[in-house]
Amino acid sequence: MPVDETVSILLVDDRPENLLALEAILKPLGHQLLKALSGEEALKHVLQHDIAVILLDVHMPGMDGFETAELIHSRKRSRYTPIIFLTAVNISDTYMFRGYEAGAVDYVLKPFVPQILISKVSVLVELFLQNRKIRQQTEQLNATIAELENEVAQRKSTELALRQAQEELERRVRERTAGLAAVNQALRAEMTVRQQVEEERARLLVREQQARADAEAAVYVRDQFLSIASHELKTPLTALLGNTQLLQRRVAKNNLLDTKNQHVLDVIERQANRLKKLIDALLDISRIQHGQLELTHKSL
Repeated sequence: MPVDETVSILLVDDRPENLLALEAILKPLGHQLLKALSGEEALKHVLQHDIAVILLDVHMPGMDGFETAELIHSRKRSRYTPIIFLTAVNISDTYMFRGYEAGAVDYVLKPFVPQILISKVSVLVELFLQNRKIRQQTEQLNATIAELENEVAQRKSTELALRQAQEELERRVRERTAGLAAVNQALRAEMTVRQQVEEERARLLVREQQARADAEAAVYVRDQFLSIASHELKTPLTALLGNTQLLQRRVAKNNLLDTKNQHVLDVIERQANRLKKLIDALLDISRIQHGQLELTHKSL
């Protein structure tokens, strides 16, 4: 930020020709020259402008230079504004002391020596510019510090928010992990139960298959037994039945038996036929189970 090299210089004298002379001497410096013909007018300029240096005539009617200087330095804004007293009379030590008490930094005797006046004013202007530059740099530094403090505060706030977000995320992760652990445990328990059920089902299937195999084997043995037993029984039964019928024909032909014995022979024949039917029925059942039974259709 560039520093403005132009300043305001206040010239105070009750005589206009003196003001014109001061203006002619200081104009080459290129600064703004403010002119006042009285102490009251000088105070108005001080209220309205930031003055770098004041050239103040000591002897003025009404409010003199000492009173004007005291009033100027009573204000906070212009308390340290340098004042060069202008006087046309020789000054004593007491006179100078009073001027320094009123806030003067130097005295210049009339008539002015331009080089001396320019030198004194230039030094004070340079000091004012340096002070203004320092103030501007200080203000800029304070603004930078304020920005940095604000940035630090924002970073702290952001870090706090991030820590809180991280803590919240960690809490949710812990809760989710605990939930997943519980779900995994429940799944493992369910898988264990399912495995036990599958193992039990497999055992039952094996037992069922074994029982079915045993039943099929028992049925096969039964069928084999019935088939063999039927054939084995049918052979002697056929012989018994045939001989019984043969005996009946012979007895009937020769009339050898009485009625009572004939009845016994009839009973033997009936029971033999009944037993033959039972054996035939057993053989038919065995054929049905083995798919070997053939049916023949007869018309009535």
